[in-house]
Amino acid sequence: MNMSGDQQKQDSMPATGRAAPSRSADLSVWLIWATVMLVAIAMLPFAVRSQEVVRAIANLCGLTLN
Repeated sequence: MNMSGDQQKQDSMPATGRAAPSRSADLSVWLIWATVMLVAIAMLPFAVRSQEVVRAIANLCGLTLN
């Protein structure tokens, strides 16, 4: 017995009727996360030069700088 391609796809789908997320969706999430991290790391040298920014970050972390 041979199954057609459409029937095999329907058999592999979960009971909810939705297909599993595609790889491209996972890849886009990773790319967005990597971009945010690169921007944050690139901003660190500029943030460290400004004492006000360093104090604000320290206050957010619960630390007190003199």
